[in-house]
Amino acid sequence: MSRTLEMAGILGIVILGMFIPFSGVVLLFYGLSLSNLILGFVLFLVFFGVELGVVIIFFKAGGKRATAEVERLKPKQ
Repeated sequence: MSRTLEMAGILGIVILGMFIPFSGVVLLFYGLSLSNLILGFVLFLVFFGVELGVVIIFFKAGGKRATAEVERLKPKQ
């Protein structure tokens, strides 16, 4: 996979990860009371944290896969 394509995919994940929690919070807590705003912000942080965890897992899995591929392609001595 090329770097540009991989970066575009990651950017898409981040944008989707930001849009889904934000839209969910707006739909669930459409109001302007302070308690709703605080609860909405906390829920947004929780949703975003889960999305960030998925991205970190994606990077770790990709790094392990790339390391294994490099080791496989190294000339044997």
